[in-house]
Amino acid sequence: MGLSLLSSDLEKMMTQFAENKVPDQWSFAYFSTKSLSNWKEDLSKRYEFFREWTTGGHPTAYWISAFTFPTGFTTSLL
Repeated sequence: MGLSLLSSDLEKMMTQFAENKVPDQWSFAYFSTKSLSNWKEDLSKRYEFFREWTTGGHPTAYWISAFTFPTGFTTSLL
């Protein structure tokens, strides 16, 4: 019996990377059906939106899709 270097979870993640899919372990960030490359680009834009908001104050317009739970945000505006 040898030493296993990869768990089944890591092996599954590597397979999903090879298929340009978002790994299941990352699904906590937000749901998306985008490919991994597009998901990563979208995540970077979301991060930038919130970074600008925290450093520059409230934006004049909100990118509603940037929120993981937009219904909660719009309810709070009411």
